[in-house]
Amino acid sequence: MVTIYSRKDEGSVDRVLDWLHFADVPFKRIFPESFTESGEGAIPRSYGIQGHSRAGERKDTYWLRNWSKLRFEPNPVLPGLEKNMEADLLAVFDLEAYQGQLGSIYRSVEKPRQLNYALQHGLQIPETLISNNREDLRKFIEQQGTVITKPLAHPYTFYDPEGIQKPKLSYTRTISLEEVEGLPKVFHFSLFQKLVEKQYEIRTFYLNGTCWSMAIFSQSSEQTKVDFRNYNLKNRNRSIPFQLPREMENRIRSFMKACDLNWGSLDFAVDANNDFIFFEVNPQGQFGMVSNPCNYHLEKELAEFIAANNLY
Repeated sequence: MVTIYSRKDEGSVDRVLDWLHFADVPFKRIFPESFTESGEGAIPRSYGIQGHSRAGERKDTYWLRNWSKLRFEPNPVLPGLEKNMEADLLAVFDLEAYQGQLGSIYRSVEKPRQLNYALQHGLQIPETLISNNREDLRKFIEQQGTVITKPLAHPYTFYDPEGIQKPKLSYTRTISLEEVEGLPKVFHFSLFQKLVEKQYEIRTFYLNGTCWSMAIFSQSSEQTKVDFRNYNLKNRNRSIPFQLPREMENRIRSFMKACDLNWGSLDFAVDANNDFIFFEVNPQGQFGMVSNPCNYHLEKELAEFIAANNLY
């Protein structure tokens, strides 16, 4: 049996499930919302934790794709109760991940870990500073020139308390010396990197040793130069299939093995010297955006991989 953890609105999962249906692979899909539902529609759950595992015990296949952690609204009668409930729910979520051997996904979203692994396995990275010190950041910008900042792990998401606006994500952006001067002497730890002058960007989808890559000409629009996710919907970036050099693909395989990941989406830029600069890997990264423009049919590839590794 294949168990899939994902949000209800995850269309990329729907397309993979179409292929599992086609191949007659049995599966069940679990939504985060099912953990907080009550009444007749609720899905009852219990967890037994055994003291040891038995040799030869059958293991199911698990796939986690955008498994969101739910939040509770503050309780005016019992202030702080929602934090305890969130902590309890998080413990159950993490137990799901542990039993499905999915723990590496949570560790692998951390940028410092990724950047260290990248260097160890021959990938180039931008000059990087992780700091909570205003003076160190000022010196870094003076040395490196234009500097960007991005999250250390998950992107920050702003949710409108009134529910009127759509959720807003934090993006990669530049930071100026004038902005630094307005910071306190000590602030929350943040990630800063020298801005890479790109010719174009590369998005690589990796699955079990195979790479499918796409070149994105993000520099053709001011809106997408720093972060192409600031999509220019009026004049979309041109995207084409791209073949990485064999040595780069070998380095990616080595890097992904060190991260304990058998799939993910990797971001690179090609700089003015034609060097490939690694930014990050998203263990749950988008693959439809590579699959569709390049006709790679990655949903079918994923379904075949899941089916081949399933014991049912």
